[in-house]
Amino acid sequence: MTRTKKIIVIATAISLAIILALVYPFFLIGERVALGFERYVPAYDMVDISEALKKSELSADDYNLLYMQTGLTKIGIDSLLAEDSGIDKILKIQKSFFKDFGIDDDNFAIFSHYYEIKGDYPLVSLQNGDIIVSASTEFSWWTVGHAAMVVDSDKKLIVEINGFGDTSDTTNVSSLKERGNFIVLRPNIPKEDIDKIVQYTLDNLLDLKYDATIGVLSKKYVDNIKYTQCAHIFWYAFYKFGYDIDSNGGSVVTPKNIANSSYFDVVQVSGFDPLTLWS
Repeated sequence: MTRTKKIIVIATAISLAIILALVYPFFLIGERVALGFERYVPAYDMVDISEALKKSELSADDYNLLYMQTGLTKIGIDSLLAEDSGIDKILKIQKSFFKDFGIDDDNFAIFSHYYEIKGDYPLVSLQNGDIIVSASTEFSWWTVGHAAMVVDSDKKLIVEINGFGDTSDTTNVSSLKERGNFIVLRPNIPKEDIDKIVQYTLDNLLDLKYDATIGVLSKKYVDNIKYTQCAHIFWYAFYKFGYDIDSNGGSVVTPKNIANSSYFDVVQVSGFDPLTLWS
């Protein structure tokens, strides 16, 4: 190795060491500051909603009461009331909505934390194309959240990709019921388009590698997609069929962006303030 090359190598090593010395404390401080995930539990009282659920026709005030007591919107309430044991399930969801679950903190990677409840939260009946978002994942200073999409409601299968070293795949929805919080979103677009989006996801968007820098170090949209992240994969699927579900239209799409997209209606809320959601 020539003297010039040695100087370049040494200078590069010193530069990397300096950058590491500056960056590591920044992310470490961010991690310490961000710790302290809080799951929303209503401060108001749980009341008897059984009489409202027995009505043949619910008023707007009834739906508002039920939403504030269960986290279920009109869509969620109506879908459950159409089921044989729907009232019992709604009452079970109400108890969980007010329950102060303990929280487990999983430090699953450097500067990264995932929060889950100590228990099991009942889900509304899901439909294909539903997207479930959560704010229960943090990286250093940032709440990055998570997103998954239902692709087989009968078998309770979702598509998701979790993090570095992971690939997109089908898994069971059960893990999402343990999330520190979540919102179930239903696309308000034609069913034929939802079916196409779900099938496209299954046919083309599995086994993609995880890359958190999509939209920063690479383009948000490419024809031959090989890399993605938990929110980007579903943005990509919907975008293919003419729906931009990134609510702020930025270069990076996040679960929070999807949560605020006008292409979805809220079905169920757990661990979020029902009035502010993920605003």
